[in-house]
Amino acid sequence: MIVTSPSLGRLLRTWTLGAALALLGGCGGGVGTGGTGSEAQGPITGFGSVIVAGVTWDDSDATVLDEDGHAVSRTGDELRLGMTIALEGEGEGDQATARTIRIDTTIVGPLETVNVAGRVVQVLGQSVRVDAGTSFDPSAPRGLVDLRPGDVVAVYGLPEASGNGQLATRIEPAAAGAKMRLRGTVAALDTSARTFRIGSLLLAYGGAIAVPAGLADGQEVRIVVKAPGGGVGGPWEVVSFGAQDEAPDEGDRAQVEGIVASYASSGHFVVDGLSIDARVAQVQPTNAVLANGVRVQVSGRMSFRSLVAERVTVLANSDVQQRVYKLNGRIDTLNAAAETFVLRKTVVDYSNAEFIDGSASNLSAGDRVRVEGPMSADGGRLLATKVEFR
Repeated sequence: MIVTSPSLGRLLRTWTLGAALALLGGCGGGVGTGGTGSEAQGPITGFGSVIVAGVTWDDSDATVLDEDGHAVSRTGDELRLGMTIALEGEGEGDQATARTIRIDTTIVGPLETVNVAGRVVQVLGQSVRVDAGTSFDPSAPRGLVDLRPGDVVAVYGLPEASGNGQLATRIEPAAAGAKMRLRGTVAALDTSARTFRIGSLLLAYGGAIAVPAGLADGQEVRIVVKAPGGGVGGPWEVVSFGAQDEAPDEGDRAQVEGIVASYASSGHFVVDGLSIDARVAQVQPTNAVLANGVRVQVSGRMSFRSLVAERVTVLANSDVQQRVYKLNGRIDTLNAAAETFVLRKTVVDYSNAEFIDGSASNLSAGDRVRVEGPMSADGGRLLATKVEFR
């Protein structure tokens, strides 16, 4: 089914988080001081504390920032499954501790088309692909089936290998009054007309704030946009450009989950804008093939502005389908008849779950629980295999 609107309407990896460093300025040493930190980017795949790029980070004392570097209140659901984030902290393995977490909303704008059969939507001229790892807000418990052209949504995602389009890791309604945003690769730049394209969207930047010096085709940008004057015809207007990405500090540990791009060889490629040197990395599984478009998790240490990988884990479609997600927190709402509840803005289906320290009949809104299980095929629900009362 393809539904068409009558009209057009990441981890944000800003490694130098100015606002975050200002907040941490009195802490001495640590992240951002020349290789003593640990950083990660990618979608959130669980909580307990927060899991990203295969690492569990203690976020109990972390400052959470929005796309503009403003602190976000820690309410318990400000971080949600599938959100793409950039994280700075210290330590590794079981000792990893997050200091700052910055949320990256890849696209905010009105849905133009919803292709349920093809599992793709169009937002602000961008093709957004949905797969088994895409999670949805409780307002869309059936995934794409519950979305309509004209809905204003926030998309969190991973850049496709081509540089055009995104693989969505989460889609949810945009907050009331949210700025329309777009992350993508500049194409068809016309410095005389002061226009360029991202995907199929024509953009005018003549009145924009913070235009990057040397703006060029092929450059990735993050921009705030508004609709053409009068709401119809003409290019969309760029209101402002966001901060440019910078690599993690020399010597820092870094982890990233994303899609392989600019593949030159199994030892040299790019993931979400970060150059990867995988010549001495352990690739898992051992028979995995690296190529453009392959989804990976990479971990290693920064050297000469490249991530020198120690391990590259290839995530096949079956791995994403079978991935076990973990949530913890207080139940928001309970639907006992449907055997579902909402936890951290995710619908949890507990109809086939094993219960620990209680039973389904003991569930009530406000209970603190820990849940694990895969996502449903449509991404609308977490299919709990275990529910533990905490």
